Amino acid sequence: MEKLQLGFGLRARFMVIVLALALLPLVLLPVILGRYAHRTLEEQAVALQQEVAARVAVRIEATLAERSNDLAYLDRVSGIRTLSRSEQRSLLSSLLAGESLFQDLAVVDVDGHQLVRVARDEANVAGSEDRLEAVLVRRAADSKATLYGDVWFDEDAREPLMSLARPLVDPSSGSVDSVVVAHVRFKPIWDVLGGLDVSDGRDVYIVNEAGRIVAHRNPSVVLRVATVDVPSSDGQAVGRTGDEVVSATSEVVLGTQTLAVVAEQPMSVALEPATKAITIAAIVATVALGLAALAVAFIARQFIRPIEQLASAARGVVGGHHEPLRFDRHDEIGDLARAFDFMVHELRELVESLEQRVQDRTFELEAAAAMQLSLIDELESKNSEMSQVQSQLERLVRSKDEFLGSVSHELRTPLASVVGFATELRDRYEDFDPEQRLELLGLIADQGQDMAHIINDLLVAARADSDSIVVKMAPVSLDSEIEAVLRQTPQVSVTQELPVDDVVVLADQGRVRQILRNLLTNAHRYGGPDVRVSVHEQADDVVITVSDDGTGIPESEWDTIFDPYTRSHIRAGQPSSVGLGLTVSRVLARRMGGELTYRYVDERSVFELVLARPPHNFRSSLSKSAPSAGNR
Repeated sequence: MEKLQLGFGLRARFMVIVLALALLPLVLLPVILGRYAHRTLEEQAVALQQEVAARVAVRIEATLAERSNDLAYLDRVSGIRTLSRSEQRSLLSSLLAGESLFQDLAVVDVDGHQLVRVARDEANVAGSEDRLEAVLVRRAADSKATLYGDVWFDEDAREPLMSLARPLVDPSSGSVDSVVVAHVRFKPIWDVLGGLDVSDGRDVYIVNEAGRIVAHRNPSVVLRVATVDVPSSDGQAVGRTGDEVVSATSEVVLGTQTLAVVAEQPMSVALEPATKAITIAAIVATVALGLAALAVAFIARQFIRPIEQLASAARGVVGGHHEPLRFDRHDEIGDLARAFDFMVHELRELVESLEQRVQDRTFELEAAAAMQLSLIDELESKNSEMSQVQSQLERLVRSKDEFLGSVSHELRTPLASVVGFATELRDRYEDFDPEQRLELLGLIADQGQDMAHIINDLLVAARADSDSIVVKMAPVSLDSEIEAVLRQTPQVSVTQELPVDDVVVLADQGRVRQILRNLLTNAHRYGGPDVRVSVHEQADDVVITVSDDGTGIPESEWDTIFDPYTRSHIRAGQPSSVGLGLTVSRVLARRMGGELTYRYVDERSVFELVLARPPHNFRSSLSKSAPSAGNR
């Protein structure tokens, strides 16, 4: 209980402190980046809507200015004021026919009474005087300047119109005796809005002072008399449809009439890149936090484990038993272990000294000589046992160091690749296209599979001595297993020499696949480029051969290559390994009642895996199911 409390307390405090230090930047970084991206994208969206609104406003001002110039042309160039009524009508008809933006044109006196009028729909001429703005005409006559009237909706034309008044000034007297009044159509302005690029949900419309939409790329919006509240400032606002939008407004001032050009884009569309960036940052932060937790747990174990061993050794001293703490460390924990061993050594010497004194007194009371001889014999026996134990421990330590060095190197390469590729995806995710991301993920999966194979071999090697390896014997199709292994090791180019009919052995399917994978990987790493796999039957056995045209192995090492951690004649530039693949393969072959051997024949390295064929009743049942097996 004291051991558990000690370990948990130190681990908990260490992990809480480190995780807190790691969590703070991992949480703050996505928040800061998200807020910055949100603000930047919102500013860009507002600037874009301002540009669109300003561009539309300039187009409208230019269009209406051209219509004002058309009326000025009637007065300054054509001299409409001095023409007869029929000539005025003819001139107005010519202008109406040549300019589609005019709904009708009229010459009225200063009191607004119609003198001459032409319209596109002559059926409505009779009631036209009701539409003539007497106030606008009077103001134009008084100011002797072209004025714009309010935008109003013509139920007959089914579109908004704007009145435009141009006074006809007598050059000699400077008086105004008549005014040219035009009703300008807004429908062509709809076409201007319809030609805008409104992708990504953007919307542009024009609103009069009453809040009514008078121009929109969709005429139905205007025809159903839609009204909106024009935002007082550019930025976030409630859009025309009631959604949150990024909006910008540009005003078109026409005399006393002010039109507002509103450009807006849904907030969700404008901030979509920021939302994606925040999501990706959150995922990366979560993964990084998980990896940090694993790393902290591993590091905590490296520090807590020696302390637990010290506590266990202290309890052993209390119980009268103690083995030296052989810590191969050169830090404070190593110093503490060596000091502890020295203290125990001094204590043991003191105890032994006291025991010796007691024995001396006992020997004096009893047969001192006989007891001394017996004690010497016993001590010599103990010393011999201790020497054997010491030698065995030294061999175990050397074996452990070799094993850990090999395993760490073998696992470090794929693990470094996994970390490197994952880091690239995390830091430069947006720089890769989907195909490159899938390629990186495939490389990570391949390296992870390599680590899984190494760990699987380690598990088999660890269970070999304890005789706890379990094999499940069943008929196994060699064609299927060879095909499956070749799919898992695409980096190995193999020539297959297989019988026409499928060959079946009695073995454990997974173990057969593990042996084949180890043999093909060994041939790829250390053999020549010409790798071949062949299968032939031999009496009641089946022989699977994996060969390559490499330099081969000296005959003196044909059996030692199957020993654990053995790697024969490694050359510079070749990849290293743990040295367990062939050991595991032979152990598994023998557990399944077979054998794995090596020989060098005709300048080729040959590994032969011998497995038993299934009994006749197994083969009969398998041949009956052959039609379905053919679909594998």
